[in-house]
Amino acid sequence: MDKAFLQKEFELATQRADRAETDNVRNSDLLRESMVKRDELLMQLNEARHSSKGEYSQKLSKEIERLREDSAREMQEIRSNNSQVWERENGMLREQKADLLKQHEAARGDLQALRRAHEELVVRHAKMGGEQEAGVMEIRNELKMKDFEVAKLAAR
Repeated sequence: MDKAFLQKEFELATQRADRAETDNVRNSDLLRESMVKRDELLMQLNEARHSSKGEYSQKLSKEIERLREDSAREMQEIRSNNSQVWERENGMLREQKADLLKQHEAARGDLQALRRAHEELVVRHAKMGGEQEAGVMEIRNELKMKDFEVAKLAAR
């Protein structure tokens, strides 16, 4: 039961770690996409600055600035989410480790108790065997005495 429970806990922890890794990969991909998008928009801004310096350039600048802010906000959210996921998973793994250590210590205590009980039973068994052997020897001696008395009476 303990081994199966520990295996199950290990599998659950592995699944959680896999999910965290998947979230991390997805967030990293989003970050890369945001960076690429930002770079593309920067290139568009540079092209727009060179092609026309008018109102279009101002609108584009505002749009790029808005997109930069959005990208920065998204990147901050991604970092925050990654940090929260990591902290949550780390905390859960610490709790599981503590629980497993408690279970290990309890199992160790149970094992020691069982060993002591086994040793007591072995000693008790040996003592009973010795007492039984002494009883058998006493009965044999009495039998020999009775045989001797019978032989003595028969010889008279």
